[in-house]
Amino acid sequence: MKKLLVSAVSIAALAAPAMAQEFVPAEYENSAMIEQIGTANSAIIDQTWGNLLNGQSLARVTQTGNGNSADVKQMTVSPDFTSDLNRTRLTQGSNSGGPGGDNNEAVIRQIHKYGPGARNDALVRQVTDNGNVRVRQSGSGNETTLTQRRNSVEAFARIDQNGWDNVAEVDQRSDNGRVVVNQGTFSGPNNIGSPDAMFSRVFVDSRGVNSVVRIDQFGFGNEADVYETGTDGKVDVFSDGDFNMAAVYQDGTLQTANISQVAGGATGGNFASITQAVSDEGSTAIISQEGLFSESLITQSDLNGEGGFSTATSTQTSDASNAYSLIEQDGTDHSATVTQASAYATSNVSQFGISQTANVTQ
Repeated sequence: MKKLLVSAVSIAALAAPAMAQEFVPAEYENSAMIEQIGTANSAIIDQTWGNLLNGQSLARVTQTGNGNSADVKQMTVSPDFTSDLNRTRLTQGSNSGGPGGDNNEAVIRQIHKYGPGARNDALVRQVTDNGNVRVRQSGSGNETTLTQRRNSVEAFARIDQNGWDNVAEVDQRSDNGRVVVNQGTFSGPNNIGSPDAMFSRVFVDSRGVNSVVRIDQFGFGNEADVYETGTDGKVDVFSDGDFNMAAVYQDGTLQTANISQVAGGATGGNFASITQAVSDEGSTAIISQEGLFSESLITQSDLNGEGGFSTATSTQTSDASNAYSLIEQDGTDHSATVTQASAYATSNVSQFGISQTANVTQ
């Protein structure tokens, strides 16, 4: 009886797309659609054809249930430099409004040659516990939007993008969740970025307990924005280059934020901001910057009169000039430490409350 039931579900899953043919825009030279309902299904789409075909590829995968996996590979070999696009749309865990699923995972790899107008595009939605997503995009103008919901546990998301003008957006709601984003490199810190890395952006919204966010950006003109709420969260942002911006906002207690910015040339001009708010207690904010015209802002607030015992550290070194640091703290037993090895350095520390400590070295 069980065997017959599984067969019926499989037939229904195959028949549904045939009954409602999905419209595929004419510009896509390759298109593949997979819909699976059930447990432990596997979907594999390979749109590379031995590196021989040009043109654009479209892949859509919908998996409803538990323990499913998806693997999508797309490649554009010879773009026309105007409109080439690899696009993946992936949904795992439930239909709209469904109960969700467990232990689903996805891998997406997209490649195209560099050129204006050509890009990779991935949209992933997981309504699942223990979701795992990895996206790797090579080329310029890459875009990834990744959502992990259902109050998930131990969700993992990793996005690797080289080239320039990339966008990565992650919305993760998970206890013990982890987000890793590399832009301008596939290897993370202490490695060499792609030569044309610049103007990339990261937006991460992480909500849960013990969540970890790690962002590494190479090149100039990059931007990283992280919002994290919960308890025992950790954010690390590293940038190697000039005119980069990083902002971290943490809403909760026992949070840690660390922004490190290394100047890629003789200019610098980097900006970093950390805000830890709403009865912030026992949190740590660290900003380290190298290069000219660095700017560091740290705010630790006690909006409900319950917080305290947080530390803020701002360090601006390595032939810095015209460095600026601002630290604002509200509460009890906060400490602020500023070190500036810079000509024309400016440091402002404002503390409100009792048992505060401030230490400035220039």
